[in-house]
Amino acid sequence: RQDAEPSERPGVAEPSPDGEANVTDPPSATISGPSPALRDILLLQSDMDPSLDDQWAYWDRVASEKTFSHPLRFDRFEPLVDRSARILDFGCGYGRTCGELASRGYANTIGVDSSAGMIRRGKTEFPNLDLRTSAGLPLPFEADSFDATLLFAVLTSIPSDAGQHAVVGEIGRILRPGGVLYVSDLLLQTDDRNRERYERSNSGLG
Repeated sequence: RQDAEPSERPGVAEPSPDGEANVTDPPSATISGPSPALRDILLLQSDMDPSLDDQWAYWDRVASEKTFSHPLRFDRFEPLVDRSARILDFGCGYGRTCGELASRGYANTIGVDSSAGMIRRGKTEFPNLDLRTSAGLPLPFEADSFDATLLFAVLTSIPSDAGQHAVVGEIGRILRPGGVLYVSDLLLQTDDRNRERYERSNSGLG
């Protein structure tokens, strides 16, 4: 949810100092797969109960206090997406990114979020934006109806693999062939502190 970076070429994602995933050229050495530590984290994620994906109550509770700062890289976005494009910001929160798009001349943007509290805040802060509460999947849009779709720190907010696959599949339905999918998210970390945090969260939620 609005707090990571699309790649324009294949590569290896590495965490940058600000927590984003930067893409570098692949090393010449063969990559054998995830480390045992990362594999354990991915197994935790794959075992998550899909019912945990429905987090609207949490986001409603914190809607008035959250401030998102995940950057939208216009230097990469603008060469690919015309100002006339129809854009969907899925998991838009209170509409910060939609507001940035509007300020750069992208007037045909829709933001959807499962949190009614976030959308209410967005309508107050950005009254001219088209922000809508989503009741879940499928989204109320025809197939191939968007030229570009944004997923900003959304997948990291969906614990289960099944839930993530459902979102990506739905985006594939509504995004026109040849459209732009801008995914920017946070990397799983394999250090001891974050592994302990992941495991503690899994134990508490499961």
